[in-house]
Amino acid sequence: MTASLRSSLCFSGTVLKGSKTFVKKCVKMQTMYIFYLMRHKFWVMYFCFKHGLFWQGIVHDWDKLLPSMLYTYARHY
Repeated sequence: MTASLRSSLCFSGTVLKGSKTFVKKCVKMQTMYIFYLMRHKFWVMYFCFKHGLFWQGIVHDWDKLLPSMLYTYARHY
């Protein structure tokens, strides 16, 4: 199975029988991306608040937390 096929199966909701390690890798990829996104969001908020851009700091990259975007970006992380 090619890497791109595994990646697409991981995020399409398809679970392969007997592939616990595959599912663990998918969860790990998503978790790593969420940690990356939260770190990025923290620093964006820090510098936006520092310059008085409170609303921009809060809503920056808000859409990347939606399930449709989260899976898409986590696949490429």
